[in-house]
Amino acid sequence: MADSVEKFLRTLSVRERARILAVMRSIQSGDTARLHIKKLRGHTALFRVRIGNMRIVFAKEKDTIRFLSVGRKGDDTYKNL
Repeated sequence: MADSVEKFLRTLSVRERARILAVMRSIQSGDTARLHIKKLRGHTALFRVRIGNMRIVFAKEKDTIRFLSVGRKGDDTYKNL
């Protein structure tokens, strides 16, 4: 997990952090049926998950998942990808 992701998670309330971490665990386990996942335009292996006004950006490379960014919509979530 990227340092920026960990830093952002520390700023969240306990409830929001639990919700984000649960979604991240679902992504890692492959249980994505109920998640709103979209592929990012212009990238071959980058995806985003929408959770209310929060976004999780992750890269899917063969059998590994890397979380690149977690943030609120509009807070430069997609910047520097």
